Amino acid sequence: MDHPKKWLKYLGCLLSAALCIGLLAWLIHDTLPAMLLVREFMPEEKEPLVMLALILGGLLVVAGGIVLAVVQRIRELRKGEEDEAKKY
Repeated sequence: MDHPKKWLKYLGCLLSAALCIGLLAWLIHDTLPAMLLVREFMPEEKEPLVMLALILGGLLVVAGGIVLAVVQRIRELRKGEEDEAKKY
């Protein structure tokens, strides 16, 4: 495989991961003010805060999975397995 196409595969992998993580960061950014409002208006209630914390935790786990997938894809590209993802 020639060098420019391999560079495009790296770029595509990184850009798609950046887009997904950016979307998750936006969701987290929009969820944090909701946590502050719940704490302000219902300081004695703990369930909404636990629920929002679980949502944030889930989003962070997904972001971690995206990072791991990118690392795996970069390793495949370095080994010369450019078309490995087509198997699945």
